[in-house]
Order: sequence, then C-alpha cells, then structure tokens
Amino acid sequence: MPLLKNTAGQKLCVQARDGAGAPVTGDAANISCKVAKDHGSLAALGDASPVELESGYYVFDLTQAETNADHLLFVPVSSSGSTYVHVVNRANGRTDGWSPLVAARLDTTVSSRLRADGYNPPDNAGIAAVRARTDNLPESPAAVGDIPTAAENRAEMDSSSTQLAKLGVPVGASLAVDIAAGKAVADAIRAKTDNLPANPADVSDVPTAAQIEAALINEGDGQQLIDAILTVINSSLDVPALELAAIAGAVRSELATELGRLDAAVSSRLAAAGYTAPDNAGISTAVAQSTLAASAAADASANAIAAAGAAGDAEAAALAAGAATVSRTPFLNRKPGKVIDVSDRADSRHTQDRVRAAPGERVLVALAYADPDAWLYGMELPVTPDAVAMTVSEEYGVNRSWAMFEVVLAAGVAAGAELSLPVVVQPTEGTEDRRRVLVEVIDPVQ
Repeated sequence: MPLLKNTAGQKLCVQARDGAGAPVTGDAANISCKVAKDHGSLAALGDASPVELESGYYVFDLTQAETNADHLLFVPVSSSGSTYVHVVNRANGRTDGWSPLVAARLDTTVSSRLRADGYNPPDNAGIAAVRARTDNLPESPAAVGDIPTAAENRAEMDSSSTQLAKLGVPVGASLAVDIAAGKAVADAIRAKTDNLPANPADVSDVPTAAQIEAALINEGDGQQLIDAILTVINSSLDVPALELAAIAGAVRSELATELGRLDAAVSSRLAAAGYTAPDNAGISTAVAQSTLAASAAADASANAIAAAGAAGDAEAAALAAGAATVSRTPFLNRKPGKVIDVSDRADSRHTQDRVRAAPGERVLVALAYADPDAWLYGMELPVTPDAVAMTVSEEYGVNRSWAMFEVVLAAGVAAGAELSLPVVVQPTEGTEDRRRVLVEVIDPVQ
C-alpha cells in the first residue's frame, strides 16, 4: 500500500475475516494495529481503534511521525476469537501506472529543457570585479540627468554662493585693511633679506673644495691659517717625548719580553724534514699485548686463589701465586661444608645429593658445575621455603665454577624434616639455571 513518507493526514485500511473467509463486522473495538519503522521494534498506533467502513473494512488514522520511515510494517490484530485482520492494498488513484506525485512533477517534456553541454556558466570573477567598482559609486548622481549643466552652475554661483559674492565690489575700508596687512608681512620679509650679502646670493658663487684648497695654499692668508693650526697642535704635544731616541727606547722596552724568548738560533732546532712520525699502529699493538699479559697474570692469580679456596687455604695459595695482599671474601677463605655436583639427570631439577645438618647447624654449600674452566656469571640470593625452620645467610656468590650459599637451621627444628631450597644460578649473562637443594634435618645423637 503506497504511503507518503513523513506526511500527515494519511489512512491505513485493514479488513477483518473469520476462519471461513467471511468479512467480520462490528469488531472495531477489538481491532488494534502496531507499526515497525525501518525494521525496528513494533509500537502501537496512536489511533487505538479504527473506524468501520463496511463489509469488514476498517480505517486507522496515521500521524505524520508514524509515516516518517523508508520501510513501514503494519501488524493489525483482533482480540476476537477466530478473526484475522490484514492490511488492504489500494491503488494509487491513476490507471497509467504513475503516482500523483510523479505525474504532477512531469508537467512537460524533458527535451524542452536545457542540456548540460549547452549551459555556459557565468564569468563570476568578472562579475565580482565589476561589482567591486560599482559599489564605490554614490547612489544620488547615478542618473545622468542629475548632472547640472554649465548654465545651472553659473546661476548657482551668481545667486546663492556667499563665497562668490565676496568677489564683487569690496567695501573700501575692508580692502585698505587687507592691503595694509599684506604690506606689513612684506616689510618683515624685506628686513630679513636685507641682511644677506649681495655677492654670495648666487649659488654658483659658492667656492668648491678645490677652490678652497687653492686659496689656502697660494694666497698669503692661507699661510697664516696653516701657522695657526700648527700653533694649536704644538701646544697640545709633548715635543721632547717625540724625539727619535725616546721613541726607539720605548720600542726596545716593549720588545724586551719578546726578544728574551729568542734564546737560541733557529737553525739549532729540528727541521720539519728531519721529523719521523711515530708508529702509532705498533704502539697500539704493544699496549694491547701488555693488557692481555696483565689479564693473564690476573687470571693466574685468581686460579691459584680459587684452587686454594676449594682446599680451605685461599690466602696461602694467593700469596704463593705472587699476590702482595689477599682480599678476604666470604668464600675464598672458607672451605664449603658440602659440595654438590650439579647434574641435569636429577628429577624435577633436584640435585642428586642432599645437605644433611643438625638443628642449629650452619652449613656453607657449593654447587659445583661440570666444567671448572667455565666461569659462572652470577647467582641470586636463595629464598628459604620456611623462615622459621631455616634461614639463608646474605653471604652468597659465585667462585669460578662454584655457586656458593650458606644455610642456618633453627635450633628447634624437628629431626627428620626435609626442606626444598630453590637456587637460581646464572651460568652466563642473561641465562638462568634453576635448581632445588634438599636440606635434611638429622638427629645429632644418632
């Protein structure tokens, strides 16, 4: 059923039929309708009950808002049993297939209109330029007929202009006053000009610079001017100080410092041709070799200290290796109480061996890695799983291929208890080897 979008005053026609298809009349109070706009949710029409026409046809009044959509779905229903209601489609009022709106718009042939290729757009830029000029014209004299003629201008001047009237026959007293005022001004100017000499009044008579120079040199008064200038200069100068001997002495005094630096002949110094550049590459190689030698010596000393540390006598070993002094660390001068060989074959990364200690006992533990020449990078401080039963000393670290730490059992820990201590070792920078060491509490009496 065609409807106009967003337009008031339209109606919706529905028909009610029973199960046999016969029209149902007198059912307006039971019929209602809902609308869904643009596939949205259903909403009841504002017209709660339609107006019955006849033969089971009923009409709802539609508001403008109820038609404001591109797609409208009307759902009419009846609360009466076995009554079916459907929307009635109606014709658009024309038999030629066109809607009234389209027919009203096509009121002439399309060929009678201007084609796009026949349209010449206006010169908007030129129009704007002309408009800018015409906007400056006043509105009043725009008509040519408003321009006065020469005769009209003369008549205006003769009859109306008060300024032109002053050019008529003047009053004698007024004219005499004006003449007297002008003469007074002229006399004042004459008094000033009378003071000017007659000779230099002409610009061409002013002497040039060359003429002034010639006058100073050649004429007798020029010599007088020169003498006067010299008199002024001499009065301001200390003439004795300008004697040649005094000047030479002052120069020598100032140059004494510089001359003192010339304490030998220049020829006794090395000439540029005799200079030999040093072997910088060879020097760099020698420095590198010296550094390597020092590093090797330090490694040898460290190896001696580490080996002695494993035997419990690091200080003696370091001194035997040639070290003047030994830096005492928590582990280099102590022998581990328990050395555990690290193996990857243990279950759950537990070490194959375990630490056995009595309550209250302190044990220094060393995890020995397989390659004694592979220096460990570092390790983390182990964290005890039970701080009441066991603590970990803050003395920990790596000694060549050993990762060493110290555990302290509490005096009251029960014999037979087992504690799994996690240990994180860094074999190389950026790597981690996570282990677990079993600490078994034993009875010291047994």
